[in-house]
Amino acid sequence: MKKVESITRWLNHKEIPKDNKTYEDTCYHCGKTFNGSDATWLALLDGGGTALLCRDCAEKQEAEYIKEERKGKEEKDFEIWSGWYQATGEMAEATYHGTFKGRDFAEACDRWAETLSKESKEYYHPAKFRGDKPSYYSTLFDNQDDANRGYPGVVHNTKEKRVLKKIKEYVESTEKIDRDVILGFLK
Repeated sequence: MKKVESITRWLNHKEIPKDNKTYEDTCYHCGKTFNGSDATWLALLDGGGTALLCRDCAEKQEAEYIKEERKGKEEKDFEIWSGWYQATGEMAEATYHGTFKGRDFAEACDRWAETLSKESKEYYHPAKFRGDKPSYYSTLFDNQDDANRGYPGVVHNTKEKRVLKKIKEYVESTEKIDRDVILGFLK
C-alpha cells in the first residue's frame, strides 16, 4: 500500500443516482465500506494516484502529519480569542480566553481546552486537519483583530484606523469643524 502524501476533504465527489439510491465506497487504508454521501477524504499518494479514505483513517493520518510537523518546533505563546458571533438575536464581539503555549496555534488551543469545565469542553472542536481552525462556539483566532473581522462597527484596516485617529485628533483640537479638512483626511 502506498504512503499517503496529503489529504483533502472531498464532499459530493460522485453524483447520486437518479433513483436516489445511495452508493458505497471503500477506504483505501482499512477497507471499511462507507456510504458515499458521507463526507470523505481524497488522499494523494506518494508517487502519484489518489484514493478515498473514511473519516477515521483520514483523521489518524492527519494526526501523524501534524505530529511530524511539530517535531523540533519551539513552543511559543499564543493569544486565544473566540470570533464574534451573531445568533438568535444576540451579538457579541470577540472574547479573549488567555495566552497559552504551543508549538502551533492548534496545540495552544488544545492546552487551553484542557482548562475548560466538562460541560464547556463539549463545545470545543480541535483542528483535526492542517489548515483548519479550532472552534469554541465560533472559530478561534490568535489575535483580536482577526477575531473581530466583519463585526459591525469595528475597524480592522490599519489605514482606516490611522484616518480615524487623525479625524478624532482634529475634532478634539478645534472648535469649528471644517468639512473640507475632514474630507482631506479621507484622500
